[in-house]
Amino acid sequence: MSAETTGRQARVERKTKETEITLHLNLDGAGASKVQTPIPFFSHMLEAWSKHGLMDLTVDAQGDVEVDQHHTVEDVGIVLGQALRQALGEKKGIVRYGTASIPMDEALISAAVDLSGRPFLVFSVPVARARVSNFDLDLLQEFFRAFAFNAEMTLHVTMHYGHDAMSNLDRLGLLPALRRALDGRRPFLGICLGYQLLFSTSEEFGEGCGLDVVPGAVRRLPAGQKIPHMGWNRVEHAGDLALFDGIASGARFYFVHSYYPVVAGTVRPALTEGGLTQERVAPDARSGAPDARSAALDARSAAPDVGSLRVAWCEYGIRFAAAIEVGRIHATQFHPEKSQGWGIHMLENFAAIVKDGR
Repeated sequence: MSAETTGRQARVERKTKETEITLHLNLDGAGASKVQTPIPFFSHMLEAWSKHGLMDLTVDAQGDVEVDQHHTVEDVGIVLGQALRQALGEKKGIVRYGTASIPMDEALISAAVDLSGRPFLVFSVPVARARVSNFDLDLLQEFFRAFAFNAEMTLHVTMHYGHDAMSNLDRLGLLPALRRALDGRRPFLGICLGYQLLFSTSEEFGEGCGLDVVPGAVRRLPAGQKIPHMGWNRVEHAGDLALFDGIASGARFYFVHSYYPVVAGTVRPALTEGGLTQERVAPDARSGAPDARSAALDARSAAPDVGSLRVAWCEYGIRFAAAIEVGRIHATQFHPEKSQGWGIHMLENFAAIVKDGR
């Protein structure tokens, strides 16, 4: 372990059998960060910590994540805590206590800090699922414990309330009604999140969470483009989606999203007539190794039923499905209600679909 301190900055290195970490922290920065860890979601959260705390942060961390993420996450917490303690020096010109409450959509989180030199952690954050993307959420508490104890602070973190979308639907008792609406008996239009929830799994909501109407997985947009994808973009289609009737291929629609669906070849059948017609799970649509059931489905459905799934496409660092039509289920990643003329035309098309009973 080695450390260097200059002003309200610190550089700390840590090398163990399992990890090798170099970290530089500047408390009087502008929120700039350069973070490299083998856990993308963890890297993203460290970058957010730097940005919103207006602290410059550089992290280069390597670890045995092929064995477990625990060593890497905990050791980064150790090094970050040590860097904060060293950068604070004699703590002149600062107050001892600090609190913040942060609303994030449906969730409210608060944190309280006492720079007392007495390390302690209270972590009251119920975790409703095991993972976000490839990050093990059980490691959150381990990270904050390592950080608080090595920064020599008392830290209380409390989630007052908050649920992901599927948890909210379940808590409100809406899932049965929503599944009935998706049984193929009537037209259905899903927009943005209402589109993504149709799929089997999601990195945003945890693997295994989704309505599983359309086999597929919702993934985070790749690095290299500004995220979220926010603004106007072209949508290409082959003229075979009812929502796009009278809408030119290449028309622009308004997007706001950070995740996109990887759509399987076709879709699961509905339990009633008029719905989905054939099962198939694309090899890349689910996380992990395929089980015997999905392998059997692929074997039975070597060629997709092109009549059951129709797709419109968009490009944003990757080509993704911007809209789908499956039987009477229609869904878009973009917002037609924010897309001016073409968006109004699309909503009129859906109204006509409902009126005609298509």
